[in-house]
Amino acid sequence: MYMNNDVDMFIGPGCSTAAEMVAQLASFWNIPIISWVATDPIFNDKSVYTTMGRTLGSFSKLAMFLMDVYQYYGWKRVAIISSNWLLWDDAARAIALTFKEYNVSVPLHIAYRGTPSKRKMRRLLIESKTVSRIVMLIVPKQDRRNFMLQAYNLEMTKGDYVFYTIEMLPEDDIIDATQMWYSNDGNNEKAKQAFECVFHVSLAAKTGPDIDAFRVDIANRMRRPPWQEFLPLAKGLDMMNIYGDRYAAFLHDTVLLYATALNRTIAKGQNPRDGTEVAKNMRGIFLSGMSGNLLMDKAGDREPDYWITDMRADGSFRKIAELTNVEEGSAMIEESNCNERKLQTLGELCKYQVYRQLEEPHWPGGFVGQKYAPPDVPVCGFKMEFCPPKDHTVMILIGVVSSSVFVAVCIIFGVYMYRRAKFESTVLLMSWRISWEDIEKVTKTRKGPASVGSTSEGSVGSDTRSRFLKDPGSQPSIGKASTSGYSTFAGSNNIGKSGLGDLKGQQVFTMVGMFRGKMVAIKHINKQHINVSRQVLMEFNDMKDVIHDNLNVFVGAVVDPPNICLVWGYCKKGSLVDIIENDDIKLDAVFKYSLLMDLTAGMDCLHKGHLGSHGNLKVRENSAKFSTSGTCH
Repeated sequence: MYMNNDVDMFIGPGCSTAAEMVAQLASFWNIPIISWVATDPIFNDKSVYTTMGRTLGSFSKLAMFLMDVYQYYGWKRVAIISSNWLLWDDAARAIALTFKEYNVSVPLHIAYRGTPSKRKMRRLLIESKTVSRIVMLIVPKQDRRNFMLQAYNLEMTKGDYVFYTIEMLPEDDIIDATQMWYSNDGNNEKAKQAFECVFHVSLAAKTGPDIDAFRVDIANRMRRPPWQEFLPLAKGLDMMNIYGDRYAAFLHDTVLLYATALNRTIAKGQNPRDGTEVAKNMRGIFLSGMSGNLLMDKAGDREPDYWITDMRADGSFRKIAELTNVEEGSAMIEESNCNERKLQTLGELCKYQVYRQLEEPHWPGGFVGQKYAPPDVPVCGFKMEFCPPKDHTVMILIGVVSSSVFVAVCIIFGVYMYRRAKFESTVLLMSWRISWEDIEKVTKTRKGPASVGSTSEGSVGSDTRSRFLKDPGSQPSIGKASTSGYSTFAGSNNIGKSGLGDLKGQQVFTMVGMFRGKMVAIKHINKQHINVSRQVLMEFNDMKDVIHDNLNVFVGAVVDPPNICLVWGYCKKGSLVDIIENDDIKLDAVFKYSLLMDLTAGMDCLHKGHLGSHGNLKVRENSAKFSTSGTCH
């Protein structure tokens, strides 16, 4: 084109990739070039692209605007998720570079290809969740809603996180739900809740009848030769009310900008085909175009106007903040109570950029106001790095001690309950209980020695006692040669067979019998009936448990009437009284001392045991043993 035609300037290309090569050639040929779309941050370098201007503006300007917003909320950390498609990739890279240049931390910047799956969206959000509370979604409209639904599922839309979505083209200051979150997939309720934490950023749109008429005229002209381009007809509109492309306004302002710069060049007497001079004369131009206020900075790039919209209760997004370029003395500066910043002096005009917070922001949960903005970093950091673990030694010790005490108490209680249950079982078992029939009775005859055998059922009754070896009515009166009231065993086959051979030729001092092969003493209780209460059971059980060499053994008891009696171990040598009254036994000092030691040992056992005391004491046998009916040896 340059070689075959007399070219004064280049308009476009719109795509950054194509514009890069054309702009380099235009710089080499010194021909002015103005792109209405190219937004790649590489075009910021005017030492390379010396003749270039842009009417859409650099996304680095958007980054500067966002830094004003973040400063308002006190944020200095942002995660960026973007599409790598055309303008979205340009915007993400420009914003990330500018943020880093001005010390705004960008710990995560991920650009995905194509249309991401739900799984990939979820993974990207999880990564951003771990590095920042402020997330920028620089993605196409169709992906924007899906990302927010995944954020809802990850519980990132309850007020702890803030999302900024970016629109590349101008939008109205009121955006209805269908343009943001409404769809026909049945997830509108979730989507509406998710978008409560979204702030939407876009280029400011110029509105009015003249703008609408311009866009309709563009569509009509496109249907004529040589274009013959028919735009799709929207529902409810006729052919004469179809709007042309939104980029058409920027293309219109590109021609308007060149014409204004060209007039300046000619007015200064400069060469109108000198691209460098024309590019210099673009700087500082301020005019009202079809895409809004057109202010060109010192690099020949546009200073765009921006809006931030926030969702309201009805689901629509309304403008709450704006960045507007105005001239000195403008009524907007005079009337607004806002944060204004002088940009530069360009030619004869002093230009201003005004940031205004028009309304208080709305947050999830119905909260309104700047004070409810979440921090960009949790108080303790994302990995608890700002809240080092406290010294929990004392708490650990308390926990260990408490646990040990609890375990010990449980063990003690368990042992107690086990022993109690075992004790109760033992008490109820009545191991001390003896059946009268289980005692082999030792009987005597009038003319012969004693014999052993079980009495018949007829003999167990009122006359049973008379059949035992000792007459129950007799009293022992033992002297040197007197054994009145007692029987002396003479040799007998019956006695030998019954296990009583050790008593042959000896005196028997009390009512006796055989129980489980051993001689036992039987003490009858003069009662017709005994009530075996718990107290009686426990007393018998305690007596059964007392075992000591110097204590007579309690064998058991018969509690079935009419033979109610106590059964004790038999002391074959009689009582202490028997020893003292027996002239054949010499009581020297050693013998007496031995008896006293045995007596003391038995009493000590009683006092230290669970019985705790002794009753009526008597002694039988040479080795003293205590018995309830006396102390035996």
